[in-house]
Amino acid sequence: MRNKLLNNFFKLSIILLAALFIVSCGYTPKIRHSNLTNAKPVSEIKKLTIGGIEQWALIRGENITNPVLLFLHGGPGTSEMPLLRHYNKDLEKYYTIVMWDQRGAGKSNSYSVPDSSFSLQQILDDTHEITNYLKQRFNQQKIFLAGHSWGSILGILTIKNYPEDYYAYIGLGQVVNAKKNLSLSYDTINKLAGSWATKKEITHMAQFGLSRTIEGDVLLKDAIKMYSWIERNAKIFYKKNGHYQLTKVTALAPEFTFKDKINYLAGTYRSKRLLWNDQFLSINLNETASELKVPVYFIQGKHDFITCADITKEYYNSLTSPHKEFIVFENSAHCPVFEEPKKFNALLIDKIRKHSETSPDEKGLILSSVK
Repeated sequence: MRNKLLNNFFKLSIILLAALFIVSCGYTPKIRHSNLTNAKPVSEIKKLTIGGIEQWALIRGENITNPVLLFLHGGPGTSEMPLLRHYNKDLEKYYTIVMWDQRGAGKSNSYSVPDSSFSLQQILDDTHEITNYLKQRFNQQKIFLAGHSWGSILGILTIKNYPEDYYAYIGLGQVVNAKKNLSLSYDTINKLAGSWATKKEITHMAQFGLSRTIEGDVLLKDAIKMYSWIERNAKIFYKKNGHYQLTKVTALAPEFTFKDKINYLAGTYRSKRLLWNDQFLSINLNETASELKVPVYFIQGKHDFITCADITKEYYNSLTSPHKEFIVFENSAHCPVFEEPKKFNALLIDKIRKHSETSPDEKGLILSSVK
């Protein structure tokens, strides 16, 4: 009888622990001290009400008086929260890093949020709202903004609408003209197929039109299939094991609960289904954001199949800005921030951070040459 009670108690304890694990908020490793005198670190997963719904952000830094850097992830719907903490930890000494999961992504994926609330304009409004929260909480007049892929659309449109909120903007895998990007991706993949694709893969690609250049109307389902195929076959990374490494970091991240990890892919698919639409395909920053009042840095992976360097460079050359730089990462594809983290971190620490010391006008910044 006693053994049976103990056995039942053990089973109940396992069930309760599993339940707590599933419903917990997750955790992030604490920053317990800093080499800086009188520094106050912050390391928390914060649930915020943004745009009328619950959304999550990971906030980390060794000193809350450091400038704030808000990171806008790609996808849409592809949270990069654990990746920044893993690969770009050195930035925490010099910035307060905010990794925000947009509505429908990662920890912010909730089916209590109606599909009708998923729109580019709504997420732009969310970006403005979280920016104001960060400025107020950390007593900052301005913050830094970085955007990766889908997040780079949000980034450019946000600094265009609210330049007074930002010291500088960093665009990674910058999307400029969505329809033109898709067209060049079709062409690039098709040209490269003979060198790395099997006959089976080439046949599969032909089924969704990779041999066809996009002209006029875009077959959106084909485009989504193409980008999904590129992701599945690890062609968004320069190194062959890049996809495996990033997936491993995400899967083991303590910031994501078991439930978060289950919902992760569902959030990605949902966001693409709702946000890859005619509005997305109509984006052309050459027409809508030809002048920006914020210093701009474009970081482009040399081997990027998703956002082509020629399109970004064309935009860069015509862009009017108080300061601009175009920087190529030679050993990266679509994710230079994670593929060459030391180079990225050094750029933000040694160069870009200086924009928070004085205003661009006071520094007398001029347009830099392409690097």
